Amino acid sequence: MEQLSRQDEFASCVEPSPEFIPLVKKKVSPFNNHKEVIQKNIAKLRLIGIQSQITCYGNTYTGEILNESKNTIRIRTKKGVKIIPKDQAIIQIQINDQKINIHGNQLKGRHEDRIKHRMKRKW
Repeated sequence: MEQLSRQDEFASCVEPSPEFIPLVKKKVSPFNNHKEVIQKNIAKLRLIGIQSQITCYGNTYTGEILNESKNTIRIRTKKGVKIIPKDQAIIQIQINDQKINIHGNQLKGRHEDRIKHRMKRKW
């Protein structure tokens, strides 16, 4: 009896049988694009630790987001730590070779409060 390697054994379990392939191909996720997922779940987004580019009042700051408060974002740039108001900021982050722009008004409030507010059930 021929022994299958661990990788071949796993592949045989994962691959669908030929009669199910048309069904699998028809099933399309509404979230094929990471940009769509981020735009829909903007309130749940945790920005701390993300490399970003923030534009505010015509100035552009590039660096890592250190902290996020109710009305401000702190970013570490090459010239030091900058505090930027959310309501005037446009935040650009990059996920999997896609640049996503987020307006600061969408991030108004603390991260914890945004999650609670948006996740309330409507029934």
